[in-house]
Amino acid sequence: MSYAPPRRKRYTNRLLTVAGVAAKLGIGRNQAYEAVNSGAIPALRIGERWMVADATIDRILKGELTTPIIAGQDIPKKQRRMKVKK
Repeated sequence: MSYAPPRRKRYTNRLLTVAGVAAKLGIGRNQAYEAVNSGAIPALRIGERWMVADATIDRILKGELTTPIIAGQDIPKKQRRMKVKK
């Protein structure tokens, strides 16, 4: 009788870089970065990289998750505080 090691589960939730997101959605890299920075596309920051779950992009493409990019709206920019000199 031979011993077979237990099978490992394959991870189905791959992570994409912002460049990968841009390629998959058919948008520019700068527009993808704006969407990630504004929160229009949910993402994780790992070290210095933004990573987006492949399943999230699939949901956007299926229409289950709407974002301003797909809806043709402007991406809201973060409001920046202005420094006031005294």
